[in-house]
Amino acid sequence: MEYFRNPNCECANYIDINSVDFSKRKDVKEFWMGGYIYKNGGSRECDCHKQFRRIQLYDMAARRFDLPLFEELKEMKYTGDQSVWEKYKKMPTLAEEKKLKDLIVYVYGPFGNQKTTSTAKVIKNLILKEKTTEYIEFPELIEKLNNKNEDLSNLIYADWLFIDDFLMNGTLNYKSPYIALYNLILKRKKPTVLITEYSKEQLFSESELKQKPFYDTSLLNKLFSRIDKYNSILYFPDNLDKQQILKNGKVDLWS
Repeated sequence: MEYFRNPNCECANYIDINSVDFSKRKDVKEFWMGGYIYKNGGSRECDCHKQFRRIQLYDMAARRFDLPLFEELKEMKYTGDQSVWEKYKKMPTLAEEKKLKDLIVYVYGPFGNQKTTSTAKVIKNLILKEKTTEYIEFPELIEKLNNKNEDLSNLIYADWLFIDDFLMNGTLNYKSPYIALYNLILKRKKPTVLITEYSKEQLFSESELKQKPFYDTSLLNKLFSRIDKYNSILYFPDNLDKQQILKNGKVDLWS
């Protein structure tokens, strides 16, 4: 994405110093250069460059996290249950206003209902507000937790942590990395979002899940006591009447 000065930005009132003859530049007291307005001996970033820089930050994160880029995401419109999307979208603002540092949000629903794409939109909004944000898939996180030499500081101290495919597709069959997972989430002093296909009821009732190495009744209870504290469970339901069936047979909620 290339940067262009926005004619509606305040910076439009300031001349680009690079357009001034070199010999005359020392006489220009107020000017714009490389995204910054220089005035009265100081400088400040103009709004259009600030927005551009934040979009670049999101795109860097999106490439690292394998999420849609800003321009791709901009074209996507959710056509499922609008109420759940509105709650998800407003969640960071509510958390900041109410100072909910211990917030854990549990996002669940069937495969293919665009939980991850919705999460990308939330991450985009956070990065545009310059919040440090980390996104990681559950299997990768378990591998990191199993590696005693892994630096987890970015996950521990990020303003927001998103864990996708939570409790799904774990590759290790012993309990220690999963216990470390719960401890990481419960000890974080900033909001955490868990995205999964499992409902709370499934986790506590399905016998097959109780055989999984991640299963620990005490730790699950601690986790959901934090989630229930703010009633922060978001369900992305099936919306077959609103889904667009593409020619290749795939379903797209973001048409």
